[in-house]
Amino acid sequence: NGYHRRVHSCVDVAEFVAQGKSNRQIAELLFISERTASTHVANILSKLGFNTRTQLAGWVAAKGSVFRET
Repeated sequence: NGYHRRVHSCVDVAEFVAQGKSNRQIAELLFISERTASTHVANILSKLGFNTRTQLAGWVAAKGSVFRET
């Protein structure tokens, strides 16, 4: 299901940002274009009200295992 995969990719992107990965690295890992990875990052930042990747990384770290699917 496309919706289910999109949700997973947002989680994946957020976790990769928290790991310090660049948009290019994220794109390679998810088999998407660098532009799509950049758009995902920008959308995630916007939805969470963040301005920087560092803020997103801190948020992911604070969520810990709650952020991951069980």
